[in-house]
Amino acid sequence: MAFIKASNVDLAIPILGKTDRLFHTSNYSDSLVGSEKKIEDKTVSSYILSNINFEFNDGDKVGLIGHNGSGKTSLLRLINKIYHPTKGELSLEGSMASLMDIGLMLSPECSGYENIKILCLHFGFKVKDSNIIEKVTEFSGLGEFLNLPVKNYSSGMQARLVFSISSMIRKEILLMDEGIYTGDYSFKTKAGEILNSLLGSAKIIIFASHDLEFIKNQCNKLILLKKGKMSFYEDVPKGIEFYQSPQYLEDN
Repeated sequence: MAFIKASNVDLAIPILGKTDRLFHTSNYSDSLVGSEKKIEDKTVSSYILSNINFEFNDGDKVGLIGHNGSGKTSLLRLINKIYHPTKGELSLEGSMASLMDIGLMLSPECSGYENIKILCLHFGFKVKDSNIIEKVTEFSGLGEFLNLPVKNYSSGMQARLVFSISSMIRKEILLMDEGIYTGDYSFKTKAGEILNSLLGSAKIIIFASHDLEFIKNQCNKLILLKKGKMSFYEDVPKGIEFYQSPQYLEDN
């Protein structure tokens, strides 16, 4: 059994340097993005996430939507334990894989082949006991580029490499950002089959995306973020409808 539960979770990050402008920005209150700023013990903190509450169990496929800067990536990083709650409690049970932050997952000075080995170890694969390198090489279609340092890759090539490795993953909890799902048409066609396989094998999936049609078709729950605050919907179409409404733009 897998589960993820957040109870009254805040994530605050101290802001260093000159901060007086933060409280005198005329259009801040009208913005869809950003986060609440507070002064606590003479320290200015940005509340990236505020009062986050949810509970997910086996079978939950959760769509995570919101404008850029609304807190989607921060929430994924919090669940992945890259960040730790400033307040509240986050608990989970189950093996987990995170497919996000492509640039952070790759070592730019290492070749594609070396990165395959590094990521295989990261995801718990035994490289010597399988033909995983051959499978990833074939799936990625990167060919001789795998001999070059990853710093010379385009963002699409980096995504190909990471997604090709992710095609081998079978974990109970899967965190995904749509940045992983990119590339040209032919690669997306192959990647779509793998994505469907991943969605079918994981017990809990949280997928951050701007593709509302994908969310509507694949997810049974929805988290809508705005300025670090969340609304939760078990009726996914209803949540998407609110996201696209003038009311969402007006609510603070």
